[in-house]
Amino acid sequence: AEDGTLTFHSLREYVLGDDMRRVHWRSSARTGRLMVRRMIDVSLPTTTVVLDTNLDAYRGDAFETAVDIAASVSEAAARNNFPVRVLTGAGMLPTADGRDPGADHVLDRLSLVEPERKHTLSDALDVLERLREGDTLVVVTGTGVGLPADRLARLRGRFDRMIVVRAGAADGGPTPLGVPLLTIEHLDDLAPAWRREAMR
Repeated sequence: AEDGTLTFHSLREYVLGDDMRRVHWRSSARTGRLMVRRMIDVSLPTTTVVLDTNLDAYRGDAFETAVDIAASVSEAAARNNFPVRVLTGAGMLPTADGRDPGADHVLDRLSLVEPERKHTLSDALDVLERLREGDTLVVVTGTGVGLPADRLARLRGRFDRMIVVRAGAADGGPTPLGVPLLTIEHLDDLAPAWRREAMR
């Protein structure tokens, strides 16, 4: 990337091989550990994954499938060196630019996400509306509750591509959203369904 498209994103601990020019000396002195600036290339397409953590949205063990779906999408984007941001109703998880250990950090944080009743998909969409626009939006939820179709339709204009993935058994016909909708019962179904949708 040209230097003009790189921008400061966050600080993280130094990893062997990091460019020493990116060391943030003031933070390193304060923490007693080498800290480096994490830069992101704002010209790269950003993938935003919204994970609904509300227990009522899921039936059976579908929440685990939803977390696996969010992790798979995040890891695939990071593996292709695209910036990834993951959020829930509780807020943003650590982001990854795909070129540094942040991608693993996102997966580690996703493994700790638990279902709860305090936050809903609408809370996650509230967080999303405060963020800058992105390129791809993937909303992962369950089949246990209806989708906020009007909110999702409003968000559609802020992203180049948007897809809703519902984890769990199909519960009838697709909900008309004006955006692609996948219903995935098992993680193994994700890749073929994603490819079919991409071919449309």
